[in-house]
Amino acid sequence: MKAIFHVLAFSSQFIRRPAPSAPAPGPNAREFLHLEVAIAKYKLANNIFVPWPRWFMAVVEMVRGPNGTAQEMVWLVAAAWALGQKKAFAELGLDLMVKYEGRGVGSLFRFCERDAVVQKVLPMKFRCLIEGRAARLHKRVVDLIRSRAQDDGCVCGERPELNNSWVNAYDEFGWIATVPLSEVLGAAEPLAEQEAVSVAGECQCMGEREWGPAAIKEELEKFKREAKICFDCVRMDEGSLSVENGVYH
Repeated sequence: MKAIFHVLAFSSQFIRRPAPSAPAPGPNAREFLHLEVAIAKYKLANNIFVPWPRWFMAVVEMVRGPNGTAQEMVWLVAAAWALGQKKAFAELGLDLMVKYEGRGVGSLFRFCERDAVVQKVLPMKFRCLIEGRAARLHKRVVDLIRSRAQDDGCVCGERPELNNSWVNAYDEFGWIATVPLSEVLGAAEPLAEQEAVSVAGECQCMGEREWGPAAIKEELEKFKREAKICFDCVRMDEGSLSVENGVYH
């Protein structure tokens, strides 16, 4: 019981007084990670009197918003790992990879080394994996854009504008290795969506095409799914079968 009071008192210093019309805000990402350390120390993760899941989801929503930062995302990834939140850990890790890979993974690692709490909570294996996974995802997306740009299109010639869009995307993003992953994916995903609609609704020569309806979109989703760093990725050797994703990484 003393432990519960300690954590609740510890968290109360983070609950700032709201405006009259606003709900009470919870801890921010950095504060939540420190709060998680206290929860783990006193083994209160399953205690109904400590509403950390609600705090956690509120922080996730805030950090995923337009004003979130890479450092806040790292704090959340570390908290998800320590709290055993497998799904959140994989999804937040992918968010970190996609949104911030192009802004200097090296500086992110230096930040992790300076932050004693992150260094203690987040396994070094995660920091080793994320750079390689981001590079592989970047290459796979660029290769897909290149393949679509080199495709001559349908035999029926119904989709020249979409084919030209793939060429334009490759001209802008595909041949420069330093283009951020977020920008490469940002170019490919809308075109994959158009591809699914166009192939299904207009193309008359489906039997002669290499790709079926929604195949490009599904391929991009597969790339992102296989880039996720799940609990098993961190616990096992690189190349092991990931139970979480059901694929070889």
